[in-house]
Amino acid sequence: MKKTIMAAGIAAALLGTTGAVLGTSTTAFAAGGYAMNELTYNQLNRVGVTTEAATVYNSQGVATGQTLAKGTSWKVLGHVQDKGGMEYFQVGGNQYVAYTTMTLKAENILSNVQTAGGVVTLTNSAAVVDATGTAHQTLAKGSSWKVTQTAYSAVDKETFYQVGAGLYIGASNVTYTGASSDDNTTTITNQRSLAGGVATVRVISGAPLVNAQGKTIRTLGYNTAWKTTEMASGANGHTYYEVGPSQYVDANSVTVTGNVGTIFKDTETTSGVATVRYNDIWTVNANGTAVKAIYKGSAWKVGAVAHAYNGDTYYLIGSNQYVSADFVSFQ
Repeated sequence: MKKTIMAAGIAAALLGTTGAVLGTSTTAFAAGGYAMNELTYNQLNRVGVTTEAATVYNSQGVATGQTLAKGTSWKVLGHVQDKGGMEYFQVGGNQYVAYTTMTLKAENILSNVQTAGGVVTLTNSAAVVDATGTAHQTLAKGSSWKVTQTAYSAVDKETFYQVGAGLYIGASNVTYTGASSDDNTTTITNQRSLAGGVATVRVISGAPLVNAQGKTIRTLGYNTAWKTTEMASGANGHTYYEVGPSQYVDANSVTVTGNVGTIFKDTETTSGVATVRYNDIWTVNANGTAVKAIYKGSAWKVGAVAHAYNGDTYYLIGSNQYVSADFVSFQ
């Protein structure tokens, strides 16, 4: 795995996305002696627990007089680091604590979990990880493992295969052979015509191409593009695109562009608020393509409810952005 969530310290903090430098003030931050425009800022959306009484500083490095009690939990907005190695977690609009005084809680980084079959074979020795990204035992190069689920990590921008109870291996470390007819009894139903579009394989290990009975025909290579002719639903609840006569690829394995139709059979206006229940949940557009990640605890105004051909329910929370009802609470 390219990045793992660690129990404490800078490795955990760096899971955020590097953003713009903080401000343009020439005032030194804490004891580092560096100007604000020399600091880098990594945005986070995590929860931290203090490991000792933590002094709170403002952005000028001056103690505010506030102390966070040991063992208390705080929302961590970001991580600050200067060129001298001074590091802090931001716990408020202008409130910072030394990163050595706080541990980030491990959180689930895997989303879009789907039932799957098939086998992965390791192309190099690699550690399996749990849903928080924590590494466990190392699997040997050349060893093969039965797949029971697939999942996606927005942190690593990679697909993962479940090869044991709660244990996953990254797609960049394996080759994947799709499920045989004995492993996968999916049948393709509810076909509806499309005006045309292009499906590009986004999974590094490739995308299984299946027939109408769900039997794998072959694997489509990474980043190869295929013209779509129809959209359909599988008995497993997945959406599929037909890219050849009675040849289908799972929508979870591709990015689709062009006029590709819709995954929804009907929509109706509604109102309310959808609150995200898990981390790293992705919204999709009307053709089922992932748009952006949204995070646990965030709340979104709902303008419509949509029902997909595969039976799933979605809420419209932005312009052509939908979130599955399975991942939110709605009021």
